[in-house]
Amino acid sequence: LVVMRAAGLGPMALARPVLILALIGTLICFTLSVWLGPAAQRSLVALRQSVRQEFVAMRRALGSTFLYVTHDQSEALALADRIAVLHQGRLAQCGAPQTLYRTPATAHVARFVGDGMLVPAVLLGGKEAAGFPTEIGGLRVFLRAKTGQEPGVVTVCLRAHDLEITPPGSPGTLAAVAGGAMYQGSHWRVSVSVPSLGDRWLELEHRVPPPEPGSAIGLAIRDGWIIPGAE
Repeated sequence: LVVMRAAGLGPMALARPVLILALIGTLICFTLSVWLGPAAQRSLVALRQSVRQEFVAMRRALGSTFLYVTHDQSEALALADRIAVLHQGRLAQCGAPQTLYRTPATAHVARFVGDGMLVPAVLLGGKEAAGFPTEIGGLRVFLRAKTGQEPGVVTVCLRAHDLEITPPGSPGTLAAVAGGAMYQGSHWRVSVSVPSLGDRWLELEHRVPPPEPGSAIGLAIRDGWIIPGAE
């Protein structure tokens, strides 16, 4: 472990998990309180990743239960077997990281875990072979939902990787307008406006150079989750 070795702790620190947590906390505080140049930031990111990997390995080796409190959702998703999300002093949802990400129980959990985008929709009926038939902005799509979800007005959680830009007018798409884009290395993060959703802005991941801002595009919805009981 890089931090342990730098601090002169060595393998004995594996018996002192509280110390490891303190080191992780110190590393996070250092990140927040000191301005670092690009090269130092890259090194610190690599260091934090190394700490996370060693922390997970240590926890598994000890077989102990750890309670780790954090506001960093990337750390929670990376370190935890189970995550508890609190909202206004109440337990909103508790489960495996994949469960909270793919099937959030509330709108708050959907927004908080993975920056879910919430859109209004109408659930048209029960589950079919392709999923639950749902209308979003006049477009009929098939989404995931909890068994027993009643038809009617619902709220859908969309993730950036659920959406796809297509040529304007493509069948099975919403009419949309391309907005700004930010290059993220492996993809562009593109904002799009959807007139049929009240010009609501959504964001998606695009693997090739994006359309010019203001361009007419089609927007395909490949997946989505209906928030249980939410309207």
